[in-house]
Amino acid sequence: MTHLLASPEDLIARLRIEGPDEIDVEAIAEFCGATVVYERLTGCEARLIGRKKRAYITVNESSPRPEQRFSVAHELGHWMQDHREIVTSCDEKALLTQWLRHNDEFWNCEFYANHYGAGLLLPTKILKPLVRELPVTFDSVKELSDLFQAPLTVTAIRLVDVTPFPAALVCSYYRVPSVDDDDVGFDLGRIIWGAKSGNGLVFLPLHPRPLEEMCRDTVAFRLLSSGFNSPVCPPAADVQASQWFDMPDLSGYTSPNYTISEHSIKLAHNLVLSLLWWKDPEQIARLRQDREVAWEEMG
Repeated sequence: MTHLLASPEDLIARLRIEGPDEIDVEAIAEFCGATVVYERLTGCEARLIGRKKRAYITVNESSPRPEQRFSVAHELGHWMQDHREIVTSCDEKALLTQWLRHNDEFWNCEFYANHYGAGLLLPTKILKPLVRELPVTFDSVKELSDLFQAPLTVTAIRLVDVTPFPAALVCSYYRVPSVDDDDVGFDLGRIIWGAKSGNGLVFLPLHPRPLEEMCRDTVAFRLLSSGFNSPVCPPAADVQASQWFDMPDLSGYTSPNYTISEHSIKLAHNLVLSLLWWKDPEQIARLRQDREVAWEEMG
């Protein structure tokens, strides 16, 4: 039996997996012709060697269990792409940062393997009923991460994928200038890892996108600019939507009271993840009305 390009949902359904405790990644990999072994690895978190119908996935034995499970699922994603001769080696950066398809690549292997692994560890069929009423915060992410034994970042991405609420996950970072740089200070940037609508609504029905540049009146900026002196995960806070989203110019009609919930967590001294949640649906309806009025008066 071939399992070439079988989706995570296909595997979950075929194996009749019904709950988080039944997601045995080693057994699933074996079912797909890949044997998992644990050894001490240096320079990478996991390695895949495969040919035709048989593969071996080697995982770093010293990594935390959630990271080990994702490594297995990630490498299985590589294996399911192609059962011909394959050799891959994935470090922590590839496992936790390659969530976007590069514009110059139609088929990005790491992008595919990451999303395949996330979908296998946190299948939509099982995850969706659990997040129906959960707030989009890192408290929810931690709860789900413990339940599914999945890494925090992977769980946050899947929460945004599946939640019925309008939400986004943004990775903010800064690069310390090198000695060859002319500029002094932080080079701040953002990577939008996920953004979705809730209950069939497009974002604010107006398609505003998360800003690519950081604004100072956000928790994420304070976490990055305070170095090692800031808390790792302060409580969720309401912030102005315009600090995160490219709000439309409504010629004075846009209310300053459009707010979103921001819950940011510091993963490293130069890396912050932020969950953004439009938790008040009335704001979305009101913004639509403001836009319609502005358009009418502007002709």
